[in-house]
Amino acid sequence: MPLSSINLAVLVSGSGTTLQNLIDRIASRQLDARIKLVIGSRPGLLGIDRATKANLPNETVDRKSFTNVAQFSKHIFDLVERANVDLVCLAAGCAFSKSLIAITTE
Repeated sequence: MPLSSINLAVLVSGSGTTLQNLIDRIASRQLDARIKLVIGSRPGLLGIDRATKANLPNETVDRKSFTNVAQFSKHIFDLVERANVDLVCLAAGCAFSKSLIAITTE
């Protein structure tokens, strides 16, 4: 029985070169995956433009909109849970609350 594709969320914080590599590998069938969500860490990222051009669902979550890392982390993980992904690709320089990561991975 073939394994099913892995569902990914990709977090970007800049130009999105890692995201583009994933998009290209999926398109060439070198990677059996689906990108279910792209999350950018601030407005105006080229990575979010790449996601939009590839017709991928995307959100921008500006870290500056939150009073602390825990609230920012919770919002990110809420989006990831709603997208029903199997794996989060941290293609970004983001900081997350350790307690939320521990809860999510258990």
